[in-house]
Amino acid sequence: MASILIIDDEDNYLELCKRFMPEHTFLPPARNYREAQALLRRHRGRVDLVMLDVHFNIPEDDLLPRDKQALLEGAAAPERVIERLRRTQGLRILDQLRKDYPDLPMMVMTSRDDLPLEADAERLNAEDYTYLLDDDYLDARSLKLQVDGILASTTRAPSEVDEPFYWGSTPSMHKLRRRLSVLARGRLPIIIQGATGTGKSLLAREFIHPRSGRSGRFVPVDLSTIPNDLMAAHLFGVVKGAYTGATTSREGVLERAHGGTLFLDEIGNLGLELQKALLLVLQDGTYRPVGSVKERVADIKLVVATNENLAAMVRDGKFREDL
Repeated sequence: MASILIIDDEDNYLELCKRFMPEHTFLPPARNYREAQALLRRHRGRVDLVMLDVHFNIPEDDLLPRDKQALLEGAAAPERVIERLRRTQGLRILDQLRKDYPDLPMMVMTSRDDLPLEADAERLNAEDYTYLLDDDYLDARSLKLQVDGILASTTRAPSEVDEPFYWGSTPSMHKLRRRLSVLARGRLPIIIQGATGTGKSLLAREFIHPRSGRSGRFVPVDLSTIPNDLMAAHLFGVVKGAYTGATTSREGVLERAHGGTLFLDEIGNLGLELQKALLLVLQDGTYRPVGSVKERVADIKLVVATNENLAAMVRDGKFREDL
C-alpha cells in the first residue's frame, strides 16, 4: 500500500484512482501549488508518489513567467498566450516541486491529447506521464500499471524486480526507463531501432498487452530466418488446400499471440506485399489466413525491431512509409 498525493483543481482523477486503485491511500487532494507544499510538509517522508494534472483553470500568478507582460505585449493573440500558460500550469508546479523534492516520484497527467508531454516530462525529470482520454476502463487499467511500475521501481532493489532488463544510473538510462514506463503498457504499436547487440529483443519483452499484463503470452519471430515464400503462412496462418503441400490448416503467429504481445524482429526483411497486409492489421485489427475468405480479429500488442535504416529503405522504395 502506498500513500499518493494528487494535485488537481478538479476531482475527476481522484475519483478514478480511488475506484481502480483501492489498495492505495490517497491524501486529500491539493488544488494548487500552495496546498501541495503544505500537504507535502505535513506528510514529509510519507508520500510515495505525486500525481499531477497539467491543466488548471485558475493558475497561480506567482508561478507564471516573470516576463508574462512582455510576452503579452509582443503577441499577435494575447488571449492564446494566456490560455497556453493556463494549460501548462501543472508543468510549472512540477518544476517548483522538483526543486524542493528532487527524489520524490512524480507523474503528470492530462485529458488533452493536444498537449505533447514527453519533452516536458523528461526535462523536468518526471517519472512518467499519461494521457487519460475517453475510455475510463482501459485508461484506468493502464494508469494502474504505470503507478504500480513507478512504485515498484522506487521501493524494490533491482534483484527484486520482475525480469530485470537494463540497469544503470546514466542520464540516457533514466531517459530509457521513463520512456519505457509510458510506452510499455499502452496500446500503441512499438518499433525498436538499434544496432545488433544493443538489446532490442530483451527490451521487446517489456512491452506487454494492456489487458493481459505480464501473464499474457509473448510470441517472438525472427523474420530473417523465414523463407519469403513461407512468410505469409507463418504470419497469418494457412487453411487446408490453400496451395500445394498445404495438407492441413495451420495457425499463424498472429493467432498464437492473440491476447498477448507479438514481436517481429528484423522487420526490414518483410516484403512490400506483406508490409501492406501488416498495415491492414494495424489499421483495422483484422487479417485473413492464406487461402481463407474469412477475416479474423488480431488482438495483439505489436512490437517490431530492426537494425536497418528504415528512412533510407523508404527512400529506396523498400519499405512502406505509411507502415
